[in-house]
Parts: sequence; C-alpha cells; structure tokens
Amino acid sequence: MNSELRSKIITNLTDAGCDIVLAERYADSKSAKEKNDILKSHRQRLLDDLHKCQKRIDCLDYLIYSENKS
Repeated sequence: MNSELRSKIITNLTDAGCDIVLAERYADSKSAKEKNDILKSHRQRLLDDLHKCQKRIDCLDYLIYSENKS
C-alpha cells in the first residue's frame, strides 16, 4: 500500500472515531479478517455509545413530558 492511500485510510478511520493506534493497526494489517474484525469491533463500540446516548435522550424526553403534563 502506498503512503498516500495509507494516509487516507488512517484519516478516514480517525474521522470515524478510531484512535490513531487502531487506525494504524488497520492500515498496516495484511489480513482481511483482522481488518474486518477491527472495523466490526469499532462499529459495535459506536453503536453501544449511540444506545447509551439514546437512553439518556429518552430519560430527558420523559422528564420534559412529565413537566409539561403537570
């Protein structure tokens, strides 16, 4: 892989929330399985974070609803 492509991949992954170490590990990996595992694992972490945030929003929505109801 040339350095320009490697740089673009690392930038894309850091934009997606990966830390630099993980992005470099992905870019340097020769194994398609390892690359896939890295992406799936990071995606799952993002999804878990999304669900945590959604639960917080739901709590706030309930409080807003309760306050407006009374």
